[in-house]
Amino acid sequence: NFNNQKLSDSTIKSFEILFPCSNYFKTFLCSIYKPPCYEEESIILQPCQSMCEHVYSRCFPLMNTFGIRWSDDLNCTNFLDDNNQGCMNDPGYPKDLLLANYN
Repeated sequence: NFNNQKLSDSTIKSFEILFPCSNYFKTFLCSIYKPPCYEEESIILQPCQSMCEHVYSRCFPLMNTFGIRWSDDLNCTNFLDDNNQGCMNDPGYPKDLLLANYN
């Protein structure tokens, strides 16, 4: 529905200031608020717990600095563990590892 789409867009936009904390933060948010859907299999992919935990560890300190709350929607215990085929699992986060070397 159009109103839900607008709400999802505005929720993601409200986090834009935090995108630099992780190259995976936008993917993480979009997978929650605008999940990729594969119609032929009726599968909606959400992040695995490892992706949530990675983004949380990289982004929560910045969120805390700006007084932004890590919402209940983003609670890592809400997501499937990495052994599940129905979620986006840990890709090794190579882009964030490269960034860490420059900090």
